Amino acid sequence: MASAAPSTEGEGAVPQLPKLEDVQELVFGLVGQPVTLTRGGKIRSNQGGTVAVYVDDQDRLAAFAISDVAFAAYCGAALAMVPPKEAHRVVLAQKLDDNLWENYQEIVNVAASLFCNTGPHVRLKEMLPLSRELPEDVIFALRRPVARMTMRAEIEGFGQGQLALAVG
Repeated sequence: MASAAPSTEGEGAVPQLPKLEDVQELVFGLVGQPVTLTRGGKIRSNQGGTVAVYVDDQDRLAAFAISDVAFAAYCGAALAMVPPKEAHRVVLAQKLDDNLWENYQEIVNVAASLFCNTGPHVRLKEMLPLSRELPEDVIFALRRPVARMTMRAEIEGFGQGQLALAVG
């Protein structure tokens, strides 16, 4: 659902969405498990999950990685070689525990590089739980992104989840 190509140069430049294959390669490289991503799906904010907020060098909101609790839990577990059954327990509870939260935060921190390949430098500012009220500027930006891509994700041996990337 990408709209017009955002500016990648100069003042107010907006990063572009990465290619699906680049996201898949990055996640596989970090979690060490085969990952299959396909376009589509929907993330519901009332089911746990996270919003990674990325900013540019002037601390302006630039990009977001929104995940359901399943994707965050399975990635966090695979990264640290936590047994899949522990990740399934977290998914059923719809709330990341502290260890999986920290593990997944490492993944979204590295994922900032996906946005830097096609635009200005961005860095992870913070990762917020979807289960609480988000800051107004984040809500506004998420409602009107320049571009957005939602993906279904299957991490072999762990399970399926949802991930969405948005810029602008």
